[in-house]
Amino acid sequence: MSERLKELKHQVLQQLEQYYLHTHLGLSLGPQELASILGKLENLENLDVADMAPADQHIERVRIGSRVRLLDLQDNSEAEIELVLPVDSAPPSGRISIFSPLGASILGLAPAEYAEIRFLGRPLRYLVLEVLPPDTAQHGHAPAEQPVAP
Repeated sequence: MSERLKELKHQVLQQLEQYYLHTHLGLSLGPQELASILGKLENLENLDVADMAPADQHIERVRIGSRVRLLDLQDNSEAEIELVLPVDSAPPSGRISIFSPLGASILGLAPAEYAEIRFLGRPLRYLVLEVLPPDTAQHGHAPAEQPVAP
C-alpha cells in the first residue's frame, strides 16, 4: 500500500474513532450498557449522601456537569470535556453525552483512574487528570481547543 493510501486510511480511522467516541448512542445501547450507566449514577448518588469526609480528603468523581481533563494514552494529547445529558451534547464544543462510549466509560471515575473503550477490536485508553465538580464547572465556558483524539 502506498504511503498516500496509508495516510488516508489513518485519517479515515481517526474520524471514525472521533465519531464513535463522542456520538450519543443511547438508542443502540443494550441493557447491560444502560444498567452499567444506571449503576454508576446510583453509586455517585450514594457517595454524595455518605460523603462525610473533610473537604481536603474529598475525591471528586466524574458526574453529569463535570469538566474533565483527559490524557489520551494513544498519542499523549490532553483534552478537556464536559460530561452532559444527551440533550446538551455538542461534541465539537467538548460537551460529551453520558451515553456516548467515552462519556459512559469516564462516568464515576476519579483523577488517576483509567477508562478503556474498545474500537474495531483494539483498546483506546484515557487517563483522568483532573475533575472539576459540576457546581464549579463553568457552563458555557469555551472548552479546551483540542478535542479528544484517539
